Amino acid sequence: LLEEGGRLGVKADEKEVEARFGSLAAGYADKATFEKNLKSVGWSSRDLRELIGRQLAIRGTVIAAKKLAVTDEEAAAFFEKNKDKLGTPASVKLGQIFVNTKAEADDAYELLSSVGADFAKLSSLKSADANLRKNNGSLGYISRGMLLPEIEKEIFALQDGQYTKPLATGNGFSIFKTEEHKPGIEASFDAIKAELKTAILNQAITAKLPELAGELRQKAKIEIVK
Repeated sequence: LLEEGGRLGVKADEKEVEARFGSLAAGYADKATFEKNLKSVGWSSRDLRELIGRQLAIRGTVIAAKKLAVTDEEAAAFFEKNKDKLGTPASVKLGQIFVNTKAEADDAYELLSSVGADFAKLSSLKSADANLRKNNGSLGYISRGMLLPEIEKEIFALQDGQYTKPLATGNGFSIFKTEEHKPGIEASFDAIKAELKTAILNQAITAKLPELAGELRQKAKIEIVK
């Protein structure tokens, strides 16, 4: 593949090599930690840069050899077919009280509805889950599609500040409170066109790479030295 890339005049873009190298290094606390991690597997920074360069060269070789390209029209067709999946779904900032039994859940609901107990405080005291107790019941923002349909239906029907009746969840029972709703945002083709074209191109490269490798093996002259 690399030899074919050389024949086609394909070279890795050094700026892209450095960008990808920098992205990997950014995942570590500091340069020393990054280099220590590389050293632990017998690699150096130079080795990693060379690997990235080879990967980019092979990618470019497949594109050139198979004449791969993605038009705006192809990207637009993909967008229209997958539009619902490409947008940002509606979400809700959610609190939860989780207990082991229905009786405990009913008691907590009574405290909320009759006495006006503070939801966050009650979760920190009553929840069987350690993380809920630690975070005062906060789950952060939960997007549509992340919860079971029957539970999601109950939650997204609530107004800000309202809470559900006790619901069976997992091995126990939960009461959920909605704190803030965020509406979904429809995907914009112009905003994600470049990303879509890259994603479609990557799919094509993945499909064509084994095909090109097989063709090159058929053409290769292989000598077995004993």
